Amino acid sequence: MGESGIREARVRQFKITFRDHSPVNMVKTLKNIVKQSLKHAGLNLTRYDPLRDPSKVLRTFLTRADVNLVLDVGANTGQYAKWLRQSGYTGRICSFEPLKSAFEVLRRNAAADRDWDVFNFALGAQAGTAILNVAGNSYSSSLLGMMPRHAEAAPESGYTGSESVVVQPLDDIFSGLAAGASGIFMKIDAQGYTREILIGARASLHVIRGVQLEMSLTSLYEGEALIGELICEVARFGLSPVFIRPEFTDRETGQQLQVDGIFFKL
Repeated sequence: MGESGIREARVRQFKITFRDHSPVNMVKTLKNIVKQSLKHAGLNLTRYDPLRDPSKVLRTFLTRADVNLVLDVGANTGQYAKWLRQSGYTGRICSFEPLKSAFEVLRRNAAADRDWDVFNFALGAQAGTAILNVAGNSYSSSLLGMMPRHAEAAPESGYTGSESVVVQPLDDIFSGLAAGASGIFMKIDAQGYTREILIGARASLHVIRGVQLEMSLTSLYEGEALIGELICEVARFGLSPVFIRPEFTDRETGQQLQVDGIFFKL
């Protein structure tokens, strides 16, 4: 340190000059150094805020609504159910996944959890069969055709094949699933097929206390309902938005393409 009283600190290529030697200001400067270094490495340092934490917010509302049954629609390999367990949820989970390869992994993941049941069919507006378009990354597989905007933003999601799957409306099976449940929550991540699932669940939605929906801001699948229509649809059943978080962003343009919305009867 020179006699001029100016102190310098270096972190990688960052150069910080301390002109105010007070402890408070030096701590602030060092925090800025750390933040800049982390950003250079692709990381961001912020103070933890439970009101911005999706798992904390959802867990709070699940507890308030006395939810002990979660319907995990579009489960893929069980990522959401695992996240629920890590968040502290201990009630029943019923996961629905029509894609055969993903379902086999889902079934293995749920095998050791006695309160986690899995079903190898899709939910929709009418009972029958449908053709599922299989995506290269599996979790973008959909009963709808994929729009160019989606493929441009996520080239790995392009369709690689198709398979026939069984489709059932939730209303047809709801009474058996809901037996013994004090409160029910439904999450839908069905790649553009949300409206059809809600149509097949209209009787059940009078009982369901909360939903989580994947919602597109622009058309990513052929004929899908966008965010405005979906918010209006669940509002008919007294479900109000309590939390919205970004989900899918075009990393080239920065455009937000999908969000997850959590809704509850307040």
